[in-house]
Amino acid sequence: MNRIGRVLLFYVLPLLIAAGAVTALTMWFLRTYHRVEREETLPMIGEASYNPLYALRKILERDDVDAESRAKLNFDIEALRQRDTVVLYAEPHALTFSQSRQLLDWVNRGGHLVLQLPSSEYHNDKKASILDYLRVRMKTPPDESHAPDCGWRDESGDRVMAAFCDEARRFELPERALVQWGDDEAGLVFARIAHGRGQVDVWHSLEFLSSSRLKQDANDQELALQTLAPNYRQGKVYLIYAAQMPTLWRTLLQKGWPVWLPLGLGLFAWLWRRMQRFGPWLPSPLPERRSLLEHVDASGEFLFRHDDAGLLYTALRDSFMARLRWRDPLAAALSGEAQEDAIAQRLRRSRAYVHEALKTPAANDRHAYLERVRRLIHMRNLL
Repeated sequence: MNRIGRVLLFYVLPLLIAAGAVTALTMWFLRTYHRVEREETLPMIGEASYNPLYALRKILERDDVDAESRAKLNFDIEALRQRDTVVLYAEPHALTFSQSRQLLDWVNRGGHLVLQLPSSEYHNDKKASILDYLRVRMKTPPDESHAPDCGWRDESGDRVMAAFCDEARRFELPERALVQWGDDEAGLVFARIAHGRGQVDVWHSLEFLSSSRLKQDANDQELALQTLAPNYRQGKVYLIYAAQMPTLWRTLLQKGWPVWLPLGLGLFAWLWRRMQRFGPWLPSPLPERRSLLEHVDASGEFLFRHDDAGLLYTALRDSFMARLRWRDPLAAALSGEAQEDAIAQRLRRSRAYVHEALKTPAANDRHAYLERVRRLIHMRNLL
């Protein structure tokens, strides 16, 4: 095969095959798939992520209504004007006694208050709330055999809207309200109560005022405007979406358990491992060792503890004398003072130094024993 044939076989032909495959896949993709548009709901950011009444405030502002959102009821209630409106989206039990009395006095002057029933968390709370001053009592859910009246009727008795038929949170009043939703047997889901020159709206829940509900259901938008109708465009609307923030410990208990539960289990395991044992504790057996020096050291410690230190001194002195016989046989052959003089002359030490080293120490004199052993070792090293 010539050069041109090899180029066509190994280079041009694979390129043609690859180009044909890409062309075929492209044509198949264009014939099979088609472009579509899809809307994705992005998570809320900013104030909309923590304020459930954010959309309601925007709707009111667009309708030229002066509206303000607040996380707490932290302003001067006595400064409220007669035709203002306060929407209390939070728990009514979160209000203090002073705040409840001030709100009712303001409603008596012509204000409009909108609140809801307490949730199950505050249902059994014995603390008096603003609902107790309005004589609103929780109603037990009716049996399934009774079909409650779900219609919202206005002052003339005409039925305006039917909804919330399956709502279990209901209440009752000692007397008929201006406008109410429900019946006496099953309980009410809404009531507009006259209080002095003002009005108080009690709802089973204000969830229909939240941003998610107003965005999805047009009926909730109409219902929100009808709820705010008594003083609409006559005063300022205050939207209180959290009258009282939960405490730090309560937040940690409810939402922080993925963190503190593993940490607590780890702390418990560490304390269990480090705590004092109950009952006898058997140490692990020591591994066998073959170090001769350790055995010799252990034997010496045993003899020393049992007042047999003299045997160790005698063995050390015999070792010194054996080296003396090897290094200086003449001095080793002597005895008594002559031997001490010969050793002292060879080691260049005093005769008293040698005499003290060769003298057997008392059994109970530890200091003298250690001093004689030190001297014998030093004299043996000098030979």
